[in-house]
Amino acid sequence: MNEETCIKQNPLAEVIEAMDIETFVKASVRTANPLPPLPLTNGALFIDNSVMSEWKQCPEQFKNRFLLNRTAAFEKPALNFGSGIHDALKWLERGFALESALASMADHFVKVPQPPDDHRSPAHAEETIRRYIEHHKTDQWKVLQTDKGPFVEFPFAYKLFDSWRDRDYDGKIDMPTQIPIFFCGKIDLAIEKGDGTKWIVDHKTTFQLGKMFSYEMKKSAQMRGYCWAFKKATGSLPSGYIVDAIRTNSEPKGVTNDCLLEDSDEPRKKWWREQFFREPFYIDQAEINEWELNTIAIIEQMLWHHSHGYFPQNDSWCVGKYGRCQFYDVCSLPVNQRPLMLQSNMFVEDTWTPLNKPTL
Repeated sequence: MNEETCIKQNPLAEVIEAMDIETFVKASVRTANPLPPLPLTNGALFIDNSVMSEWKQCPEQFKNRFLLNRTAAFEKPALNFGSGIHDALKWLERGFALESALASMADHFVKVPQPPDDHRSPAHAEETIRRYIEHHKTDQWKVLQTDKGPFVEFPFAYKLFDSWRDRDYDGKIDMPTQIPIFFCGKIDLAIEKGDGTKWIVDHKTTFQLGKMFSYEMKKSAQMRGYCWAFKKATGSLPSGYIVDAIRTNSEPKGVTNDCLLEDSDEPRKKWWREQFFREPFYIDQAEINEWELNTIAIIEQMLWHHSHGYFPQNDSWCVGKYGRCQFYDVCSLPVNQRPLMLQSNMFVEDTWTPLNKPTL
């Protein structure tokens, strides 16, 4: 049998012959690593800031986390520490006593322990809360009230728009389908200042404060989305948002030495004062309108890629300022081997959903 006869009897060869190499490569990738269906709830798609951020960073990362529900098995002490701090603050803002809030936070760390060698220990978390209260004791604001109690960790899910699809994720043309798209999340806090203006507040634990942190917060799509949701909930736009930042660095050895040299605790007090920073950012309706248009456009882009069966990689995110992407090793493998690594013990099931999101 000659080579020409072999090729003609090979069905795959006929397919290849009928398409160009670019189309063939794309089809091969989809076949090796097909997309699962969208995670709809009662026919609707729920999107929050975490989903949006993952998509903007890298669509492949988005696929692994939110469609395949896989996340790295390694510990995330910074995230866990932040969750503990948020837990204590929510009870304080709901009017509970300090000791009750600290007890709840301690219980959090019992259930989800910190690595023993990490400086962000339960004891450091308790000292952080006590210092935080002392630092902000003169701030004049009161927590807004809703018909269900204080506006603290306020969950929301509001319809953003309807998306129409005429193609399923497997590429088949189908009857146009309407998918309601909801933007959801949880607002940490809403307050009223002494001058009567209303603000939303977002608690942030971070290793870095300063100019670059402020630049990042000023352009925060998350905060604009929360202001949009606040208007949906109350009927009026807040004056803006306040980023309530807590730096979580370990105390430098020089601070201890200065305390010993000066025979005073003042160097430590000064260092702790530098760990807390509240910055307000004003907002207007034009910025909210722009956020809404941008968000709809990004979600439509996401749905378009899904309907065509392929999410591109954004290799500029493979290595960033916080290190390698958690899926770096996965994406370094041939396409047909990636599902095997995702199912290995290097990754665990990601039980996160936009309707039950952890505190960041």
